[in-house]
Amino acid sequence: MLLEKGKAKFSWKPKRGSWKRIQEGVLKNGVLKEEGTPEQEALHKKYTFMDAADVDPAWIKKNNMEKVWSRKSIDPRVKKIANEFSKAIKQLGGVAGDEGKMKQLEDMMKKHVSKGKGWMYGDPFDDVIKLQGVSIYQNIPDWIGVVDHAARKDIQVSLKDGKINVSGGGMGGWGNPAANEKEAEEGLYSGYIS
Repeated sequence: MLLEKGKAKFSWKPKRGSWKRIQEGVLKNGVLKEEGTPEQEALHKKYTFMDAADVDPAWIKKNNMEKVWSRKSIDPRVKKIANEFSKAIKQLGGVAGDEGKMKQLEDMMKKHVSKGKGWMYGDPFDDVIKLQGVSIYQNIPDWIGVVDHAARKDIQVSLKDGKINVSGGGMGGWGNPAANEKEAEEGLYSGYIS
C-alpha cells in the first residue's frame, strides 16, 4: 500500500508469503481488528489489556482501578491479614489436618475477614476485597495464601506452624488488569483476570 496525504492507495506490488498467510493477515489486521477510542488505546498501551476495544474507561475511573493497578508495595491490609492468620495458627498450635482446629481458626478470623471490613463474602479461607487486588485462598493441607495481585506477592501462612513465606510466584502466574466489569467478575472481583 502507498500512503498519499493520509489516504491508502492500492499498490500492485505483490506481498511476500503464501496466499493463505496473506489472507490470514488481512482478515486479522483489517477485518477482525476492532478499533478503540484514543482513550481506550492509551489505557490499552499502559496496562496491556487483551483488546483495546474492550477497555471501559468509565468503569476504570468510577472504581479508581488505576490506583490499584499502579500500586507496587504490598497493601497493608494484606500484611495485617497474613499476620492475624499467623498469630491465630500459632495460638492454636498448628491446624494442619485437624478439622476442629480449622473450624476454630475460621471462627477466629471472621472478625478480620468480614463484609464489614470490605471483604465480599466474609469467608476467611476464600474471599476477596472487591476491586482492590487483594484475595485469600486456602491450599489444603499446607497453607493459607493472602495475595496482593497488584504487588505480585503471595504471602503464604503455614497451617502447620503459622510461619510466613512471601512468594513472588503466584499460582499459575499473575493475571492482567480487568478491562471492564465483566472481566472483573470473571476474575472473581479482584480487579484482575487470569
